[in-house]
Amino acid sequence: MAPTSATMTECRAIGIVTNSNATPLHNTLRGLCSAYTSFKLYEAVLKVAGKATSIKMQRRIPPKQATPSPFADISPDRWMMVWESDAMRGPAFKDLPASVREVCEAQCFCANAPEFWKDLGAVLDYDMLKDGNEYICSHNGYEFLVQIMRFAPLEQPGNPDSAPKNFKGNYVMEVKTRVPEGKHFEGARALGSFGQILVPCT
Repeated sequence: MAPTSATMTECRAIGIVTNSNATPLHNTLRGLCSAYTSFKLYEAVLKVAGKATSIKMQRRIPPKQATPSPFADISPDRWMMVWESDAMRGPAFKDLPASVREVCEAQCFCANAPEFWKDLGAVLDYDMLKDGNEYICSHNGYEFLVQIMRFAPLEQPGNPDSAPKNFKGNYVMEVKTRVPEGKHFEGARALGSFGQILVPCT
C-alpha cells in the first residue's frame, strides 16, 4: 500500500439536484471548469478496529475495452483507501457554509483488495456504484472538485464486479476542496461563495 499524502483538511458541501435542474447545472459547470469527465466508481464502506472506525474503499471503473490493459489510465487493480474524521464542531464551525474534516488517503494495488481487507478484520458495512460527471473549477484562489452523480446498490452486495441495480431518483452534488493547515475557515467560505454561483441552476 502506498500513501498518497499526509492527513489533509477538506471542506465539503453536499446537496440534491432535481432531474429538471441537472442539465442547466452541467452546462454552467462546463463554462466554469478547467476540465471535466464522466466517471463510474465502486465504493465500499468498511468497519475496522472493532467497528469503531470506517474506511472507504474506492475503485474507478475503466471504460469497457475489448482487451483490458494493465497500463490503462484507470487500472482495475488500483484502489483508494480513504479515512475521514467526523466533521469539526464548535461555535466557530456552526455557521460555515461547508463541513470541515480531516482526510487521509492511500492507494492499494491489489486484484483482490476486498478480500485482503477482510482478512485483516474489516467488515463490509455497505457498498454502491456511483455514476456521474466531475468538474475541476477554480474560484477565489481555491480549486474545487464538483461531482454530480447518482448512486445505485449492487445486485450482489459485496461483489465489486456485480452489476448495479437501476439508478433512480435525483442527483447528488458534492463540492469539495483541500486546504492548507489553518486555512479551513477561508476555504469553507470560498466554497460557499462558489456555491452561490451555482444556486440559480439548482
